[in-house]
Amino acid sequence: MEIDKSTIKALASDTKSGILKKLEERRKMPAELSKELNLSPSTVVEHLKALENLGLVKKTETGHKWVYYELTEKSRNIVKPKIPVQNIFMLSLGIVLTIGSFISYLFQSAASQFTESASIQNIAGVEKAAQEIAETPQTADISQFSAATDYFLIVIFAIGIILIAYSMWKLRQAKKETL
Repeated sequence: MEIDKSTIKALASDTKSGILKKLEERRKMPAELSKELNLSPSTVVEHLKALENLGLVKKTETGHKWVYYELTEKSRNIVKPKIPVQNIFMLSLGIVLTIGSFISYLFQSAASQFTESASIQNIAGVEKAAQEIAETPQTADISQFSAATDYFLIVIFAIGIILIAYSMWKLRQAKKETL
């Protein structure tokens, strides 16, 4: 569904968007809309004609003197989209968190293994130096920091998985409602 500039301009009008919201409930006559929106009937008819020209409402004549206006499929998708935007946002955020935390964890693990192998190669054969390095408080702080970072990345990964699962569940519900 394409939305052009004139449609966006029409939707920016409080009166026109109010008319669309009222028509979402059910089809209505201009007189009903003018009472509900506290506008003159001529103003409502003018806005309805503009919305009709944009293909957002359609005029239905009953064969009597009454003329009803109702939403088109285009305006129904604008007023109440089939897939709520917040579900797509949650799904995207979940994917970004999951992939980002997984990649960060892999890089951190690779960097940790590289650092350990480099320090072992540098002090190979010198047991006393290796023992002194292992007993220094700095090494303990680094390993505690590494463990805390690991836990943090696991939590972020879990949050991402939860967001993905929840948004998929909400999307399935929205799909069932439209059927």
